[in-house]
Amino acid sequence: MILLSARSPALPSALTAATMSVGYTEGFLDYAVERGCPRRALLRAAGLDAEWFTGVGHADRRVPLACHLALVRQAALLVNDPAIALHWGAAVACAQISVVGAVGSASGTVADAFQQLNRYARLSFDFGEASGVDRYGFERTPDGIWMFDTRPHVDATIELTEATFARFAVGMRTRASHQVLRAVSLTYAPPSHAAVYADVFGVSVRFGASRNALLLDPAWWEHTLSPTPRTTYRILTTHADEQLAALQRTQGCRGRVEDVLRARLPEGQVSMPMVASALAMSRQTLLRNLQAEGTTFAQVVAELRESLARHYLAERGATVQQTAALLGFSEPAAFSRAFKRWTGQSPRVIADGARADTHRAPVPARA
Repeated sequence: MILLSARSPALPSALTAATMSVGYTEGFLDYAVERGCPRRALLRAAGLDAEWFTGVGHADRRVPLACHLALVRQAALLVNDPAIALHWGAAVACAQISVVGAVGSASGTVADAFQQLNRYARLSFDFGEASGVDRYGFERTPDGIWMFDTRPHVDATIELTEATFARFAVGMRTRASHQVLRAVSLTYAPPSHAAVYADVFGVSVRFGASRNALLLDPAWWEHTLSPTPRTTYRILTTHADEQLAALQRTQGCRGRVEDVLRARLPEGQVSMPMVASALAMSRQTLLRNLQAEGTTFAQVVAELRESLARHYLAERGATVQQTAALLGFSEPAAFSRAFKRWTGQSPRVIADGARADTHRAPVPARA
């Protein structure tokens, strides 16, 4: 599971290591470009690298939540649409941007789809919540079935609620061919574009409520979705299970440290106190947690730098100077010495070999 490195805007400390699926972010990026935003300007504003959205295995990568939010907010400014997250959610179905949506669409009933949504929710948004905690809860009342979102720190990330709830509302209305949503409740204050909510949801919207929730027609719960071949369903769930297992492997202390380091290495100096602060823990707690996983902070930094150096030099065609800067070395010579200590080779050998492979002419096929 690879996390994109980026410069991140401020977020509550508990969300520093939160991530998104790359498909979710890529889906918004494509939508924003269709709306007239220049792709390069958006990526630059969010601190994202266009090359991470291509190549083998790119669909399994993760994007820092802060970078996704920066992308959305920059697009809103460029097209002068503060409701762009709502409009994107209404325009693009979940199955088009996430394996989670594809699994849901391939489920038997709406109730089955929501069960799978909880099973795989972290693939779309991972906030580091404890395992076993459902992202969405359900409550049957005389007025209908309330579906409520348990996601933390909603006031700092309302764009996620806007896009997700709009996608649910429009998707359900499209599948049922009638309105199955009865009401919307939101914990945050009305934003400047509150009038757009009524247009998107088509029902009353209450701000300043006790929870973020959608009230659904109970008859919708047992609605049968379009039949999907069981082979297709198994392929989708197998892939989702593999992604979930990979994500869970990164949730140890080492994985969280690496997430912070990837974002901070280009800035230069990284230290254990800085990383501990980003993870909302003390230096002693960080040290203890890493020791419990059989490693040290220095070892994590060195091994991550070596891994990233190989990637930059061999796969992205970066120069030694560029790689040194990306990894936070003060000068190329210091990076070269470190790389030789890690691998026994000069980084220039790797870089020259990558360039030779790029420019080598293909061997013609024999007649």
